Amino acid sequence: MPFNKKVILLIDDSETFVMYMAILLKRMGYDILPAKNGVEALKLLNILPPDLVMLDIQMPVVDGIKILAEIKKNENTSAIPVIMLSSDAKSETVEKCMSLGCSGYLTKPVMLEDLHYVIQDVFFRAIGWKRKHIRVQHVSQVTLIKSEERFDLFTETLSQGGMYVRKKNPFPVGTQVKALLEVEGEVLDLDGMVIYNKGIYGDFFKIPPGMAIEFTGVSEKTSAMLTGYVSGLLAEDLINAQEESVLSMKNNRVEITN
Repeated sequence: MPFNKKVILLIDDSETFVMYMAILLKRMGYDILPAKNGVEALKLLNILPPDLVMLDIQMPVVDGIKILAEIKKNENTSAIPVIMLSSDAKSETVEKCMSLGCSGYLTKPVMLEDLHYVIQDVFFRAIGWKRKHIRVQHVSQVTLIKSEERFDLFTETLSQGGMYVRKKNPFPVGTQVKALLEVEGEVLDLDGMVIYNKGIYGDFFKIPPGMAIEFTGVSEKTSAMLTGYVSGLLAEDLINAQEESVLSMKNNRVEITN
């Protein structure tokens, strides 16, 4: 299971959009290089090649489609995947970008789930693995029950589909557990299974010792609660703090507007 942080070059002339999108992407686990225009972005591409470019179409000086073409015709940058961002949803614009080699096209406002899906597809499609659910950094106490033993531990990350729990001596892969996790004042009783573990020795910087637990048999109500909770942790404070309408949340999804 890959845990290396990916670097995203985010190119948009709107400082407000860049600020809120960058915060959101960092909370999703990525490192961000911001650029205000295509000329600056092309310089950065040659100095610090990123793992992914996210590129606005409507920009002054040089528009995003021309920058996309430049990226793809340069042998030093052509292999870097590019996701286009635009309020233009016309099929001819989408087809033009796809013909030039972009790896994805997201229309503004960008939905959180769509953003997650496209980035996961770009990064992990080739290796046949991708993270199904959006996860967020989440340090909170959880009680795990294995057989009749109880363990009071702390989570490291949380998603609709599972969590990563810190533990010096993690349970073996395949271990069935029950988790008692408090979410918004309600204690959820969740069944789960250990699908990945990591001992104390190894690369401590990527992930602390512990285990990934996948939730099983989750009801629709509980799943919706977890989805809304994770979305809120990612963006609710940004929505409440913004002076300009950039982020919004509807039906447990985050929208980003320019």
